[in-house]
Amino acid sequence: NPLACVTARDVPAPALLAQPEGDAIVQLLSSGTTGKPKQIYLSLHSIDDLIERTRFQFSSGGMGENAPQILAWPLSSLGGTNAALPAASLGQTLVIQERFDAPRFLAQLRQYKPTFLSIPPPAMASLLQLNPMREDLASIELYFNGAAPLDPNVRTRMEEEYGLPVANAYGATEFAGIISSWVPEDFQYLKSKRGSCGRALPGMQLRIVAEESGTVLPAGETGLVE
Repeated sequence: NPLACVTARDVPAPALLAQPEGDAIVQLLSSGTTGKPKQIYLSLHSIDDLIERTRFQFSSGGMGENAPQILAWPLSSLGGTNAALPAASLGQTLVIQERFDAPRFLAQLRQYKPTFLSIPPPAMASLLQLNPMREDLASIELYFNGAAPLDPNVRTRMEEEYGLPVANAYGATEFAGIISSWVPEDFQYLKSKRGSCGRALPGMQLRIVAEESGTVLPAGETGLVE
């Protein structure tokens, strides 16, 4: 069946899972943005952190933590892992397509009315090509963009035609998930800081360093992110 609908209940907290720290339990293929795609092995500790960081995004503002989530990322990728595991731990209904199909996805939006949406930028563009009604997307409180830049024209249409706030997140398979993102308390700055990837999530530390020397730079300077 190309459409699966799953509800997880009474799932124990990740910290209760007993397995030696450091053991690889998930193997993913990187996307290639840091070089040739390669196998990345994630430990139980890394998966625990991934789940807790994503849960924090929901629980910090109650953003859709009990609402269904429609998954448009492959389960074999970081995007799928980063969506499916936290959804299971929150007891969310997870709707899964065998492969992305824009008309079917739009029908699922109408049926399940998720409050949170995260699909790849090309998928979002395909969805808008169907010219959905504004009420089709009315349940969505936020669209999280990741994996690639969102076409500015697509973003403008989302914001102006559908009133759909757009936030960027930053992560990588090599980081075991998202490391910086937006949380509800910061949504008031989405327009004034358009294009920002938000703040470092709990457990993450970011700094800006000079490209050649590696010296830590003060606020307001341009450099490389570490």
